[in-house]
Amino acid sequence: MAILAKQTMKTIHQWSEIPDFETPEEEATFWDTHSLSPQLWNQVRPGDPELDEFLSEIQSITVVGAEE
Repeated sequence: MAILAKQTMKTIHQWSEIPDFETPEEEATFWDTHSLSPQLWNQVRPGDPELDEFLSEIQSITVVGAEE
């Protein structure tokens, strides 16, 4: 079983902190270690009706992992 290292997420407080990405992989790597601040999340506007409906139904997310 692989042991995952605990990573600290960096919170993005300004849109200008998000770089332009060359590839989808580069973007995925960035978002693996960064998250939006609550203030930025509140600025996000609906866009994809199917995704918006899915997200509106989420109440909480629990990440469960093996800690050794």
